[in-house]
Parts: sequence; structure tokens; C-alpha cells
Amino acid sequence: MARKGAQASTADNNLPIDPETAKKLSHTLGITEAEVKEMLAAKGGQGPPSSSRRALQSSQPEPVQAKAPTMSAAWADFMDDDCADVDVNLGSGSKPSPSPAGNKENTTKPTAPKADPNAAYDLPIKSTLEECQGKAGVLAQTGTLEWDIVGRSRKTNAELGPLDICEPTILTPEVFQGELVAFVACAPTACHSIAVTEKGTPFGWGRNEASQLGHEDDVNITTPAKLSGPWGKKKIVAAAVGKSHTILVDEDGKAYGAGRNSEGQCGINTITEGNVTVFKPCKVGKDSKDCKFVKVSCGENFTVAIDEQGMMYTCGNSEYGTLGNGSTGERLVKANKISFNPSAKFVRRDQFVKRELNFKENEEPKHLDDSHRIRISQIACGKFHSVAIEAARPGHTSRVFSWGCGNYGSLGHKVQKDEYYPRLVETLTGPIFSSNQPVSVSCGSTCFIIKTAQGHCYYSGKHKTGGEAAMTPGLLDFLANNSHVVGPFGCGNAHVTLATTEGQTVTYGQGPHGELGFGVEGAKSSAAPKFIENMDGVDVVDVGCGYGHTLFVCKKGKAQGKLGVFEGEEGEEGGGKKAKKQKTS
Repeated sequence: MARKGAQASTADNNLPIDPETAKKLSHTLGITEAEVKEMLAAKGGQGPPSSSRRALQSSQPEPVQAKAPTMSAAWADFMDDDCADVDVNLGSGSKPSPSPAGNKENTTKPTAPKADPNAAYDLPIKSTLEECQGKAGVLAQTGTLEWDIVGRSRKTNAELGPLDICEPTILTPEVFQGELVAFVACAPTACHSIAVTEKGTPFGWGRNEASQLGHEDDVNITTPAKLSGPWGKKKIVAAAVGKSHTILVDEDGKAYGAGRNSEGQCGINTITEGNVTVFKPCKVGKDSKDCKFVKVSCGENFTVAIDEQGMMYTCGNSEYGTLGNGSTGERLVKANKISFNPSAKFVRRDQFVKRELNFKENEEPKHLDDSHRIRISQIACGKFHSVAIEAARPGHTSRVFSWGCGNYGSLGHKVQKDEYYPRLVETLTGPIFSSNQPVSVSCGSTCFIIKTAQGHCYYSGKHKTGGEAAMTPGLLDFLANNSHVVGPFGCGNAHVTLATTEGQTVTYGQGPHGELGFGVEGAKSSAAPKFIENMDGVDVVDVGCGYGHTLFVCKKGKAQGKLGVFEGEEGEEGGGKKAKKQKTS
């Protein structure tokens, strides 16, 4: 195609539009034929376009500007990258001019996809249980079952007892009565966990001092016990735990909370000094009464949920901006005492923002143009921060947002600054992610890991007490450079565990209670990633990292041949009972 000069004539801008060309461009761009004709009519000359400048400088492509006096950036990008064989001169049969000699940027760097802001998201969002269909297995744990001591004291090797598991071990298989486990729910500040079977049956165990497992007697539950509540016989499809509270979601999209509720983190529309000792139905804002929750995650004292339409809701404590509503709710209660206005019920949050990396201290963030339309598919919470991944839609790269406490690079924004709205993580945008999109996320206490579609992991923050923090997301190249593709993964209070698709499991960080899984005589910490030897060849389909323990859902087969078995004493629930360890031959 011959490029026009800067003084393109009016006649040039009003060439007849070939219907077939308009139709083809409409399909490729995802816009109407009328918009294509306007864009073609506005293609005035500006010399050879630069194919990738805009994609590298902007977190999301700008919409096409119709009737521009010169060639728009959107048009220039599209012409170089997507229409090399389309006859845009409407019958001339010519091709676009090659990039100028020496212009390597135009020939070697890909551009991000041209996003249509009105493109439909892939809805409805699947529940956690739906995403795990066909991937169920047996439950294994490494780390202590003596829940009283976690975070309070440590044992020497000589003091270890039958409740101290120092390598991955299958946990009380008889309790599940033949059902395989679909997924687990852990949190970096939680000493209790939830396992949900493929049939949607919930089991809980761990610390229960605030009745966070829905047991009124506040006695810790040593090994998995079946949970009951207002959901009756309905399936549980999502679950999450905070430091001292638990949220479960049933197949109708209704949520239930139990445990400490002093900040409204249970979402039951009331704030209580005492604990919520049995599971109670959660409440949502009056404008969202018909929402159907499908996923949930808990921070230390707040909760984030998403519904099947990808809308996001939060409740609980608002300090550090954890609710994503633009405020900490800070108020002076009395002299020298500050409080933070909590939200006692789930309220929808639909404001998403961006900042320039070199923004000024008091500069307000800019709300994204499509803020109200953004839908979320994945959510994870750390101690006081959250990270969300945008739902998939055709021709669009899913964006990553983070908010809350910004200490140690836990938000990935290069600075230690709290964010009160979900803010776009600029580092995770651009051409490199257009064909390798973010698909899953896990948060540690002050860090997060994003995994892409090709199994590459990007880490930001700090997961151990010593060392430097990663202030922006960086590739975990120790896996990528060795051709390892990451499957399930998790971040705990001070450790990270990743399982590969080839049956290896890697862990590193600090594990004073055996959560690294290196055995009784093995290391209790590791700065460098190390393979867990007795997990070699075991296919892991889910990983959960809690405080003082790590959980694995392993496919049947090799797991049962390689791992030991931890059996509780006789009893239907096994809650609070002593247990014995039985090693397989």
C-alpha cells in the first residue's frame, strides 16, 4: 500500500469502501462495519506507523478515534500487525510498505491485542468447585497438627510428637468416606483449613478458638471433620479462611460465615464483640440481593467475593484500603485512639484505577474508562492486601489489579504505598502477556504470585523475614529456565510451594513447623527452591499454604504408594482427638 503524505486530500479520505473488506476488518477488529468504514475514511497519512510504541507505553489500547485528521495509533498498529494481506486500498492489490530499514522495534516486538472495550466477557464465572471437576484426589499435609503452638512456640526435633508431620502425608482418608477431595482453602495467617470433596461436602480442621470452624465449643479440631450449617445438603462450591473466620459458598451462590466478627469480616450484617459460633447466612447490599457468589477469599480480618457475573464484593475491616472502596474509614474514636469504619455486609466494588509509576505523593489515581464494566474471575488475599485477575474476553489481555497494604512490594507497584482502590499492575501488561495471559493468583502475607496460561510465575513482595523485597513482579526463572511448567501453587505465611505438571513439587522459605516437607532431619528453611523428594512423581492438582502447614490434593496412584498415611482415632469426625501415624510399605 502506498503511504499518503501529511496533506492527505479530502478525496483520499472519502474513497468508496469495499463491502468485503469492511466485513473482514469488522470480524478481525471486533467492531461494526460502520465503525470500520469511519476508521478507513479517517486514515490520513502520517508516514510509516510505529507498530509497538503505544502497546509498550499504555496498559490498555485506546479505542479507535474516528475521523482523525492523521493516521491514528490504533489504525497504525492494526495496519502493521493484523492487515498485511488485506487490500485497504480497495482494489489496488498492493501490500503495506515494509518498515524502514533499521527500525528493529517495528519488526521484532509484538504488539498487545487491540481490545474492544465492548467485547463480551466469558460469563458466567465458574465456581471453584466447577474449575476442579475431574481433578479430585487424596488429601496430604505436611506441617503440625498441634494447632495451639503455631506462631506461639517451636519444637526441637527431640520434642516432636505424633502430631508433628514433617513430610507430605495422606491425611485421614477414611474420614472422607470414599469421596475424593476437589480443592482446599488455606490462608497465610490462618491455622485452620477447609477441604471440599468432589461432591461438594466441606471438611474443616485446625484452630477453632473463635469457633471459626462452626463448632460452638471452641475446641481445636486436630484432623478433618465434616462441617454442617444452613446449606443443608446443598453442595459447597467455594470456601475461604481468614485468621479467625471462615466463609463457605453453596451451589445457589449463598455465602455463610463463622468465627471472629469484630470487624464485620463474616459479612452477616452485624458486628459482634463475641464470636459467630455457628455458620450464619451472609448479607449483601440492597442493590445486589440477587447476586450469586462463586468464589471467595479472606484476608486477616476482611473478605472478598466475586459473583457469577464477575462483580466483586468486600466486607470487614477497612484499614489500609482493604475493602477497595477508596477509603480506610479512619476516624478518631477518642484521644489517641483511631478506629476504621468496617463494612458488616458484602458491598459491590466497581472502581478500578491506574497510576503512572512516577506519580507524585498526593496525586489522585485515574479511574479507568471501563471501570464499571470490568469483571473479575480470580481473587486472592494476603494479610492486608488483595490481588484480582480480570475475566477473559476475546481480543483482550486480562489485567491484574491489587490494593490494600503496600508494604514490601506486596502490591507490585514499585513503591511501598497503600492503595485504596484496585489499581492496575502495570508490569503485568504489554505485548508479552497478550499470548500468555495471567490466569491464577495466590497471596502470601506480604507477597503474591501470578501464574500465566503457559505456566510461568511472576512474584512480587516478600515471604520471609530476611532479605530484600521484590517491588514489582518478576519471573521465577529457576523454573522457567529449566522448562518446568507450573501447575497448582500457593503462598503461605513465610513459604512458597509450587507443583509442576511433570510431577515435581518445589518449596522454599521458612518452615519451622515442617511446612516445607523436607522430613524430620531436613532443613526448616531454604532460601533457594528445593524439590520435596518424597513427592517426586506424584501428580498434584491443588496446593494450599497455611500458617504452619501445607496441603496437597494428589491424584490417586503414586501418592498412595509413596506417601505415609496419618490415621485418626476411631470416631466419625475425629475432631480434637489424638492421632497416630501409619507408614505405608
